[in-house]
Amino acid sequence: MESTNNDNQTYYNLKRRYLLIFLLASFIDWLQGPYLYKLYLHHGYNKSDISFFYITGFASSALSGIFIGQLADIFGRKKLCTFYFISTILACIATISKNSSILYIGRIFSGTSSTILFSIFESWYISHHLSYNFAKNQISSTFADSTFYNGLLAIFAGFLSSILADGFKYGPTAPYLFSIPMSLLTGYLCMIFWTENLPTKYYFGPFKGISIICKKNYTILIHVWLIQTLFDTSMYSFIFVWTSILDPIRPSNGLIFGAFMLCIALGSACHNFLINYCRITHVILLCLSIIIALVSTIASTIGIHVQMQKNVESIGTYICLISFLFYELSVGLYFPTISYVRGIIIPEFNRANISNWFRLPSNILICIILYFIRIDVPDNRSIFILNVICLSIAFIYSIKFMTAYSDRFNEKNETKLSIKSSLIV
Repeated sequence: MESTNNDNQTYYNLKRRYLLIFLLASFIDWLQGPYLYKLYLHHGYNKSDISFFYITGFASSALSGIFIGQLADIFGRKKLCTFYFISTILACIATISKNSSILYIGRIFSGTSSTILFSIFESWYISHHLSYNFAKNQISSTFADSTFYNGLLAIFAGFLSSILADGFKYGPTAPYLFSIPMSLLTGYLCMIFWTENLPTKYYFGPFKGISIICKKNYTILIHVWLIQTLFDTSMYSFIFVWTSILDPIRPSNGLIFGAFMLCIALGSACHNFLINYCRITHVILLCLSIIIALVSTIASTIGIHVQMQKNVESIGTYICLISFLFYELSVGLYFPTISYVRGIIIPEFNRANISNWFRLPSNILICIILYFIRIDVPDNRSIFILNVICLSIAFIYSIKFMTAYSDRFNEKNETKLSIKSSLIV
């Protein structure tokens, strides 16, 4: 009993340390997001110019991920997480300038920061969690709490960035300037509270991760890779167009954004309830999150079609709004579930490297979609039909993953999983 209590205390200490640093890092990221577009308008750039700033950020995230993961696995995940704050500071300093070259450099650093935030932080936590031999299902509990509090922090960050941008003479640059001392403080806390971790063995080469993913005897990695790529692509496509779709009812974008974040928080709360009380497995929950996203995206497509009929434009818009809320609920279910799945099936010795290869295809697809959204301004129905196709394929592969996972691993006896993962070379 005493040993169990000590293990629980150690787990909660690790969880608190992770959430403290990760949520502050995410808060810094949320502070900057709402005013990025207005920042470039403030500096005198048009929509066409701004689109390429966005594309540069995603391209930087895609390309840097190939090497960032390898560096994290070689030199340590904590070091790379600390570098996140340095990279973010440099990106924020660049926003002061109106020079396009400096702004592009800022976007490159911003893309690098995004890569670290959405892969290396997770790798640091999972590595520590597994090294202590904690229960595997506690991984999803940690990430569900992370998703829940992250949603609430996003609302507060949007409110604070609005005050900073509207209340100070620096305008849309103010949230970025405020992020600099926040990054210094959080980076210092990371250095104090986090300990370094390194894999016990590592296989060199930036392309080692993709070679492991494509191994014929471990196809579940490919299944999860495809699921993540397709879901993330649909999610970012949604992010780029939702404001224009809801324009006919002239909503408060801040209020709508807050509602979206609350739905994500609610989704993560549902995740914990379904896992802990209904005993639904993570694999089934992954399928469920994709089904909800798919159905809500189909409803959104119908709503957009109705919206184009002038006499019922508002009805179509409200259909879209309701379906958007359900979509965000699915995102809240999806994030902790996919984080858990990655934590379980990705081998520790190349964890950060493989995690970043998982992000590469979606970043490339997002760059392509963003180019057409910002340059050619396509019919929103086309974008949502594309999202329906992506999520349909993701659902098919989630079923394949569920079958392969149940054949290879027993979720109720997951200690076997880490042994098998360690044998992948």
